[in-house]
Amino acid sequence: KWNRTTYNLRMTKLTKVEPIFSSQTFFQGTTLYEAQFSANKDTALPPSNLSGLYCMHFNGWNESKFGIVAHDFPTTISFRKYNEGNSLIKLWISVHENEQETKDTGWLSRKDFSRLLDPHRNGLAVKENCFFTLMLCGSTTNIVRQFEAIKCLPYLKPHLQKALFTSHILAPPKKATTKKPTSLPANIWRSLNESHNPLQLSSISQVLSGSCRNNVCLVQGPPGTGKSSTIVGLVSALLSGKAPLPGKKQSGCLIHPGKSLGATFTEPLSRNRILVCAATNQAVDSLAWKIKNGSLGP
Repeated sequence: KWNRTTYNLRMTKLTKVEPIFSSQTFFQGTTLYEAQFSANKDTALPPSNLSGLYCMHFNGWNESKFGIVAHDFPTTISFRKYNEGNSLIKLWISVHENEQETKDTGWLSRKDFSRLLDPHRNGLAVKENCFFTLMLCGSTTNIVRQFEAIKCLPYLKPHLQKALFTSHILAPPKKATTKKPTSLPANIWRSLNESHNPLQLSSISQVLSGSCRNNVCLVQGPPGTGKSSTIVGLVSALLSGKAPLPGKKQSGCLIHPGKSLGATFTEPLSRNRILVCAATNQAVDSLAWKIKNGSLGP
């Protein structure tokens, strides 16, 4: 049972697609076809997403397969509005000659593909009542863009290729040093040590001690390297310690969320907020959830 909106469409046409990289090894044994679908007037239209990935179910198949919204491969720019006859949407389907290679891939075997064709007609004539159930699963835009970037690597200038494919690191990174900020309670620092690595602790320590250049600390790294965890740890440290005042290395005022619990009248009340920003709503939601569940302090 599928848990998303499904669309009941009829396949009307199959056309063989010749990819420009057909001589490359990753296309050996695989044939691409563009399948056109049409719908009745009372059928809801499927979303017109660039490089949308659809799960396809046909009664003649033992398992569902995948189709990608057709575009001018390898670019991701054009999603065509379909005016060819009654065509509503076009999907690419991949057919592999070796049936074993199709398992757990979403590709069609040659046997699956032959079940779509009219045995009484020649060529790629589709059966008269070839109905499918389609469900939009997501998008392949990012994957296609990554593929395009990889294919462009041979055309980069030599110094960029050397930087990307160097077999050794000329200057090994300096070993991170961690030192407890003077304003941070020992128990908070101890908890941060248990949940963060030395590089993360070094960034937190620099911010709390005011040793960042121009009070800006840049934390950089690929996905999954702990940047969000560093943010959670930094928020915990700022809630429990004292933030540096601009232009000064000494800690400034204690930050109190909501009602001030320990502030005196001599502390600058204008610095009692932490603003956490992100580029997307999803990233903001993820950070808010992690801060709520993982931050320490008052």
